[in-house]
Amino acid sequence: MKKKIIFFYFIAIVMLAGCTSAPEQTENANITEIQTKEAKTEPTSEVQSEKVLLVREKRMTVVEMCEAVLGAIQSEDREQLKALFCDKISATHDLDAELSDFYNAVDGKFVYFTDYKKDMRYGSESDKGTYVKYHISCRVNAETDTDKNYTIEFYANLVQDAEPDKIGVEYIVLKNYDEEKIWVGEFIGN
Repeated sequence: MKKKIIFFYFIAIVMLAGCTSAPEQTENANITEIQTKEAKTEPTSEVQSEKVLLVREKRMTVVEMCEAVLGAIQSEDREQLKALFCDKISATHDLDAELSDFYNAVDGKFVYFTDYKKDMRYGSESDKGTYVKYHISCRVNAETDTDKNYTIEFYANLVQDAEPDKIGVEYIVLKNYDEEKIWVGEFIGN
C-alpha cells in the first residue's frame, strides 16, 4: 500500500513539473514577467512616445502600460494618452473633450503619484498556456503642485485575441477630494 501511495505522489510531481512552461516559450512572455520586471528610470517624454508607437506593434508589459499612462498624464501629453486608448473607445468617444474635462478638474500640475504596483489588479484567460485575454486595473493617489490630492484609476487590455479593437486603455477616472469623478472613456468589459 505504501508503495502505491509513493508511486502516485511521484507521478503527480512529475506531471506538475511537466505542466509548467517557461515564459520565454510563449507568445505572451512579456506579460508573465510582471512580477520580476522593475522600472529602473523615470519615464521621459521621448521614451513614452516610443512606447505609444509600440502599443499597436507589440504587446506591452504591465509596467510599460502603467508608466506610459501615468507618464502621459503627468506631462499632460494628450496625444500620447489618446494613442494609448483602444480603438473601440477612440471610435466612440470624443477623447479631446473628455481629456479637457479631466485636466480642467485638476487644480495645478501633477507632481507625485504613489507606487502603482501597490494597488494594481489583473485578470487573464489562457488557452493551452498562452494568454488570450489579459487586463489590468491600476489606481494611484496623486498630488499636484498646489497640494491637492486626487485618485486616478485606469483599466487596460494588454491581450484581447478575440477582439483586438479592445487592446489598450478603456478608461481613466479622476476622483477629486470632493469624490467627484471625471471619466475619460468607459468600461466596456470583457
